[in-house]
Amino acid sequence: MAIVEEIVQPQNVPKLISWVEKLKDEHKKGLNVIKTVVDLKGTKRFKKPKGSEASYLSTDIDLTAGPNSNARAHFRKITTQTSYCKTFGERPKAQEDFNILKSKKFTDLSIIKILKPHVAQTLNRWLEINDQDKFTGRIYFTVREMYTVVKNQVAEVPTSHGSFLNEKQLAKAPRFDQILTQLKETQRK
Repeated sequence: MAIVEEIVQPQNVPKLISWVEKLKDEHKKGLNVIKTVVDLKGTKRFKKPKGSEASYLSTDIDLTAGPNSNARAHFRKITTQTSYCKTFGERPKAQEDFNILKSKKFTDLSIIKILKPHVAQTLNRWLEINDQDKFTGRIYFTVREMYTVVKNQVAEVPTSHGSFLNEKQLAKAPRFDQILTQLKETQRK
């Protein structure tokens, strides 16, 4: 909770209490990366893992190791795909959403509204010099999750609300029976 209080604007901290209590491991790691970046004031001090970066990003399936259940599950998945997937491809993977940071600055995204301004600037500076997708993803997904939690708890005013608040008082419509009596009186004169 201390990390959240350090990086999030004070008005948003109470909205994140229940989120912190149910925190997943991936978001804990993301909060730790954010705290480390803020403590280092945006300087690059993360080391690359030994070997290539592809060693922990490998998507190949190992069909030789272990029982045939892995291979069986893989081939079952291939054969039971819908024709839509075969024609148009699968849905975009959420794991690649952080690639938006390659074309946009972190400070240009709407998800930083919940962060303190100096934290957002520090993270932006660090993300510009960062070259490791692992940490970029952790930061992006953690901040996006916090923004979603806060935004879902904000009561928004519907668009129709403004038209009812500022509406002018309508003139009272005269009663129909009084109109008839006035007409009769004007005809008698």
